[in-house]
Amino acid sequence: MLSIRRLCLLALFLVTLSLSSFSQKTDSCGLRIAVLTCGTGDELYSSFGHSGVRVTDSLSGTDIVFNYGTFEFSDDFYKQFMMGKLDYCLSYATFDEFVQEYVHQQRFVHEQVLDLPCTDKANFRAFLENNYLPQNRYYRYEFLDDNCATRIRDIFPKLLGNRFVFGHNIIAPDSTCRQLFDAYLYRGGQDWAAVGISLLLGRRVDRIAGDHGSQYLPDFVFKALAEAKVDGHPLVKETNIILDHPNAGERSGVPLYTFIGLLVLSILLAVLGNKARLAQNIFDTTLFFITGLIGCFMLFMWLGTEHQMCGNNLNILWASPLWIVFCWNIRKPGTITRVFLVLSAVLLLYCLILFPQGTVTELKFWMAVLLVRVAYRLWKGKRP
Repeated sequence: MLSIRRLCLLALFLVTLSLSSFSQKTDSCGLRIAVLTCGTGDELYSSFGHSGVRVTDSLSGTDIVFNYGTFEFSDDFYKQFMMGKLDYCLSYATFDEFVQEYVHQQRFVHEQVLDLPCTDKANFRAFLENNYLPQNRYYRYEFLDDNCATRIRDIFPKLLGNRFVFGHNIIAPDSTCRQLFDAYLYRGGQDWAAVGISLLLGRRVDRIAGDHGSQYLPDFVFKALAEAKVDGHPLVKETNIILDHPNAGERSGVPLYTFIGLLVLSILLAVLGNKARLAQNIFDTTLFFITGLIGCFMLFMWLGTEHQMCGNNLNILWASPLWIVFCWNIRKPGTITRVFLVLSAVLLLYCLILFPQGTVTELKFWMAVLLVRVAYRLWKGKRP
């Protein structure tokens, strides 16, 4: 007869064996799927972070990361980028190769391990492998609607259907897409880029982002997955910190101070009047020419390229290409032209209705500078 001690040991062995067998049955595929979220970097292209999918197969000993954010650098790269015709593609690298780049750039990498049955994990890997086929891997990049983050976001409803729901209330209900990426640019020290991008983008980016729309940014995909559920239970079973670095950069304030200084200078010149006639002419010629030149560029980006976000750009109203017309005869006294009166009225109306299109603070100061110079020219009765 077995002793009580031996019976206990035998029972413990049988329980351990059954648990091991159960574990093998529930994860016999040896697959581990995780979404990687990477922090922002110092360069403009890295100001919004990045996303990838890590697929680890313990049976074959592979550990790779699928990356939707790559492109081929060809001879006409800059032309294709300018014209909005740059195609991105899905690529993959080993996990060690992927992480090494972020070690070098000192950007964080966080991992969300997905709690999915073997069938779903196998489908997930098959979906990525099918996307990697030469005929499927390329796509036309769209910042708000089709990028490295949205591509990963969209996999879940495609594969899991009604079994899957994203987390809700991950963003303030009145936040716009423009406000979100402006915040990232300023936080990353890309103040001048924020000014330039705000000039070029039209009303489409002023739409309310919402939970779904905010997920063009990797951080919000991370937040949505953190609260997501599949079959009624949490999708993410664990979150790991692979690399821990703070987000790069901070707001410089240089553009804002620059435009404030220009406003002060424009007022000072108006006060000096004829005592600074040469300086007045140089200042106004430069101001109107640059404003009109930027208006021409905005018009080109709207009508001459495939950048959908540059369409319906109301900045063209106050920064009209017609400002250039007044640079060549700005020193000649005479009657104010009708075109100048129309431009001045549109500028004033644009400001009075509190900017019908989202904009950054720096551009509001630019408009203020224009208003001061227009008011001075109208008061002096000179043709710009």
